[in-house]
Amino acid sequence: MLWNNLKLIWKVLQRRKLYSFISLFGITFTLTILMVFTTAYDFVINPHYPELKQDRMLYINSIWLHDDNENGGSYMGPPGYALLDKYVRRMESPECISINVFMNTQVQQYINNKKVNLRIKHVDANFWKILNFEFYAGNAFRQQDIDQAALVAVISQATANKYFEEGTDPIGRNIEVDKTSYRVVGVVKEVPLTRLNSSADIWVPLTCTKRNLNDPKLEGNFACMILAKDKGDFERINMELQNQLKKVVFPESSYQKVIHVHAEPLLEQFVRASPLGGSNKQGMTHFYSLLTIVVLLFMSFPAISLVNLNMNRIMERISEIGVRKSFGANKVRLIRQFLMENILITLMGGVLAMLVTTMIIKGIQYSQLIPGFELFINYRILFWGLLYCLAFGVISGAVPAIKMARMSIVNALNKRES
Repeated sequence: MLWNNLKLIWKVLQRRKLYSFISLFGITFTLTILMVFTTAYDFVINPHYPELKQDRMLYINSIWLHDDNENGGSYMGPPGYALLDKYVRRMESPECISINVFMNTQVQQYINNKKVNLRIKHVDANFWKILNFEFYAGNAFRQQDIDQAALVAVISQATANKYFEEGTDPIGRNIEVDKTSYRVVGVVKEVPLTRLNSSADIWVPLTCTKRNLNDPKLEGNFACMILAKDKGDFERINMELQNQLKKVVFPESSYQKVIHVHAEPLLEQFVRASPLGGSNKQGMTHFYSLLTIVVLLFMSFPAISLVNLNMNRIMERISEIGVRKSFGANKVRLIRQFLMENILITLMGGVLAMLVTTMIIKGIQYSQLIPGFELFINYRILFWGLLYCLAFGVISGAVPAIKMARMSIVNALNKRES
């Protein structure tokens, strides 16, 4: 049956080659954009280097402070070190907790008479336990280095190439960044900019930051990564977190006496801090609803054009429809056949879109527009690609198929529209 449908589709496509080209081009173009977007979305949200344990990771990148009646001043932004160190770090249910400076320190450095922009991230020792960095040389700094505020650094391979000549072992050598000399103890694979919680050019001990770690303020510029023993522990970790928040002592100078902190997966944390936020469930519902509407609207515009092309293609087969109806074919069978044909044509466009998407991805990686940006097609992308094809095929084929099925036998045999 499928083979017969494929042969029939091939014959139909050969009748009007211009219509066929326009149809496949529209399908391929639309699906390619959706596939590239989905691939980038998957790379940012799902587990990828070095956040390979992301399915067990929770983040605290923002908090909400307000006064008792919620009508006065409020603060929503990154938490302070005091809050994370005194209350969050002391939780017992997580496997590991890491505190780091949320926003990287941006510096301009002259290396070999060239001005280079570098990003410095201040992290603790647990940072290296939670994340799966690929070390090309050396190792991460230890808790002892954190306690002593040792001037040591882990650098990316790209940074090593900028500072040292090719073939030079950077381990044990010094680099000067932001008027401070650090001894290199490790070299790691480049981390893409899209990994906001782990990306940097240089990683140094948290205690080397110029920020005051003794500041009692609850707001600041720090972030926290929590590694659960199992993803089923998320609720238990948040329950313990809320119990810890009951112990929070507000600074005397603070007029804000109510605090809200949530440990959530990366996407949920981002949505909560966005205008779509609110409660976790409400914010995610709004996010997925908006995303679905955008995708459907994007597919609907080219689908409308394809509806007209499909109508023309079907009208060329009026006599075939009349003959099939005269031999007892009902509306449901005809609708099913023409929808199947349209879906198979859409799948052909989907295959082409996958090839074009692969070429675009390779082009982005080859151009190095985003250092460390390694996109690739995985089973999740294939699943969404198939879903896009089915949705696009139904949207663009339903109206012509229904109109064709309602055509009377007499009009069909006389090659006139009803």
